[in-house]
This record gives sequence, structure tokens and C-alpha cells, in this order.
Amino acid sequence: MFIVIVLKINNNNHAQDAGANIETETTDSLTVNAKTMLIVKAFEFGKFDAITNYFDQTMKKALPAKRLQAVWKQLNAANGKFVKAQTEDYEITLVGEYQTVEIPFSFQKEVRLLRLVFNQRGEISGLFFQ
Repeated sequence: MFIVIVLKINNNNHAQDAGANIETETTDSLTVNAKTMLIVKAFEFGKFDAITNYFDQTMKKALPAKRLQAVWKQLNAANGKFVKAQTEDYEITLVGEYQTVEIPFSFQKEVRLLRLVFNQRGEISGLFFQ
């Protein structure tokens, strides 16, 4: 039996200066909220190695930084240049031991939803753009 809980987060500028510290903020003590904001900033600054620091071992093998960068380039080619992540309001859904975060990413032509799945250790075990 799974219990699903959805939390609506109102986030006002919590990670404005995160771009400078993306590489160093990889501690396990960070909350899912903080990790999510750092990942968003890493996408904005093209710091794909920083994003993969949060991956579990399976994700690190399946989606290394260079491949993640290629996916990002494909998203920008297909949807227009990245404009911004809509971090003011996003949702965290709890399903069993997993936390799923969904954040709208605006591109010039379309809005795509970034879905991050965090395991019980706070590592990313899934990353999807829909």
C-alpha cells in the first residue's frame, strides 16, 4: 500500500546566489528543497557535473554529465532557448519512500516539466523532462 502526499511549495528566491556554489553544495544534509533549487541553478549555468553529483549509482551510469548535456541541447533545439525555471511554485509528491519534485521549465516555444525523483537517501533516482 502506498500513501501519496502532495505538497505545494511557494519558493521565493531561495537560491538566487546558488550559481556560485553549485559545485560545492553536494552534502547529504541538504533537503530535497535545497537540492532541487541547486539543480535548477545548475541547469541555468550549464553545470551538468554538479547535477550528476546528486545522482544515485544507477543514474550516474545511465545519464553521465556529457549525456545530460546532450539531452539539454536537444531540449533547447526542439523547444527554443531555455528562458527560466518557474521555481515560485512547485510540487513535491511523496510515494512510498520516494519524493518526486515537478518544476515547470519555460523555453521559447514551450513549457516542459522537469521531474526529479529522490530516493530515501536523498539521491536522484530519476530525472525526466515531459
